[in-house]
Amino acid sequence: MQTDKPLEGKAHNLPGWLRLLAILAGGLSGFGGFLVFGIVFCFVPVVLILGAIIQPYVPRLGRWVFSVGAMLVTVYVVLFLVPQAFGAITMLRHYHEPHDLAVLSLFVLSTALVIWLDAALVRNEKVKKTS
Repeated sequence: MQTDKPLEGKAHNLPGWLRLLAILAGGLSGFGGFLVFGIVFCFVPVVLILGAIIQPYVPRLGRWVFSVGAMLVTVYVVLFLVPQAFGAITMLRHYHEPHDLAVLSLFVLSTALVIWLDAALVRNEKVKKTS
């Protein structure tokens, strides 16, 4: 007997657009951290990117790595990139060069993408629970 309902405990693949958003958010936040803080800050988003890449092939492990990576990138952005962005915004009126504007834009864009990713993950889980 075959039904359309998924088996309990079976991990499902995340939508492709959500994985692509995770790769983009992780890549931009890692690049922003690299520009300001150095190479060490590239390793935090790698967990999210790795989870997004392996999730279709190893669903259960990929979803776990994806979730841990999303949490780490959110904490990373809140603790490091958002304060730098606010500092750059306060100094913008007195001093700005093209490099500073580019880094500020990168911080704002990566913060927006991480917020969008977190909201999309919550929405995806709510939709999955109701169906």
